[in-house]
Amino acid sequence: MSASLGLKGNRAVVIGINPSGIELVRYLVNQGAEVTLADAVACEKARALIDAELDVSKFNLECGDYNPKTFENATYVIVASGIPLDLPVLELARTSGARVVTEIEFVSLYSEVPVIAVAGTNGKSTTAHLLENMLKKAGKKVFSNVSQPMAKYLNSQEQADHLIAVSTSFQLEGTSSFAPKMILFTNFSEDHLDKYPNIETYFSANREVFKNATDETILILNGLDTAVQQMITNVPGKILYYSSQGFPDHMAGGWVARNEMNIRRLPELDAPVITFDLKNFRMRGTQNKENALAATLAAIQLGVEPRMIQEVLVDLRGLPHRLEFVKKLNSVAFYDDSCASSPNATMRSLQAFNEPVIMIAGGRDKNVDYSSLIPHIRQRVKNLILVGEAKEKINRAIGDFTETFLVGTIEEAVIVAYQKSRGGDVVLLSPACSPEDQFTDHHEKGEYYRGLIEQIAMPRRANVL
Repeated sequence: MSASLGLKGNRAVVIGINPSGIELVRYLVNQGAEVTLADAVACEKARALIDAELDVSKFNLECGDYNPKTFENATYVIVASGIPLDLPVLELARTSGARVVTEIEFVSLYSEVPVIAVAGTNGKSTTAHLLENMLKKAGKKVFSNVSQPMAKYLNSQEQADHLIAVSTSFQLEGTSSFAPKMILFTNFSEDHLDKYPNIETYFSANREVFKNATDETILILNGLDTAVQQMITNVPGKILYYSSQGFPDHMAGGWVARNEMNIRRLPELDAPVITFDLKNFRMRGTQNKENALAATLAAIQLGVEPRMIQEVLVDLRGLPHRLEFVKKLNSVAFYDDSCASSPNATMRSLQAFNEPVIMIAGGRDKNVDYSSLIPHIRQRVKNLILVGEAKEKINRAIGDFTETFLVGTIEEAVIVAYQKSRGGDVVLLSPACSPEDQFTDHHEKGEYYRGLIEQIAMPRRANVL
């Protein structure tokens, strides 16, 4: 582990009572720091979250409100995943001389393992999932934060060959030393404008991933995304582009042609193109072929043999709640895309279907524009069912372009969707929003949706008089 920061005896504040914060506290306590775990959540809820995980006698717990003095006296403040960086106490900590870092930057400081960052608006987790499995197929030891906190690696006993960091704008914003050896940037579109004052600020937060790039940094970028091209202006590095719509002959990178994925390598541009068969690729949609391109380019750069990559492309299933097939009932196919939390993500998911779609959307608005969905609603959506606090806004933007229903609950939405469906239709949950308050996250909403489908599928017993 790096000794770039001394921890023993220093005051360290972790902000965020969640799995990420718990792992950070565990590591800091073991390193001999004087630790405070702070969050604005109610103390009763905080205790319920940490009692089974941590010995509260070994650190200070502050809940219910933030204590300014704690942040004024801190040496380090580490922000757990999912915690916004615009909290006033964080600015207080900075002005008082504390070093404020996010979880992924903290892990990179205390680990000697090279970091592969996967950033962008959509497709980060799926791309990281693909790359992780390709590297593991080649016998590499890999740790990723797709389904666990990044800080958990600091508490593990195994030495990884690679760390894969799914890097959100919130974790990238304000980083100073985070310097991945490889950066995969999937795409950029409007999102999180309930957290950022404008799209330019959101753009700048994402661009932080390139801040410390050098001539040796490998950049794997979506060649079709003009915003990504703007983001890397004056950024050094070895660039590989990928595209789902053809590719210039003089460039290294990857492209899809029909059901084949093609890779042209650096520096051997005259070497034979490596071709992968996508006929049995299990992940639906053009966006997932692009994710596979990015992961494959990265895997080849990291020495994974093409035959091993091909095996992963055939065998690997997608992550839960990302355009995931749930069940077919009376020839109606149900899909769970509850992680599609922006209009752009929903648009890409709709493009994956040629069948008539009955779409369930809505939740908590992120102050984004839904009108980009209009052509896709017109072309693919047979019925639109809206739920959640954003339903009126979404209805005003796109409700006139297909038969639309506004309902009060997700239960009603599923019932109406099934009633309106006919054989050959697809029922798709793709919110284009954040989850509403009844759900803690996209995964909980997706599981609830799946449970409702299972209830519909259960055989009904006749009443026995």
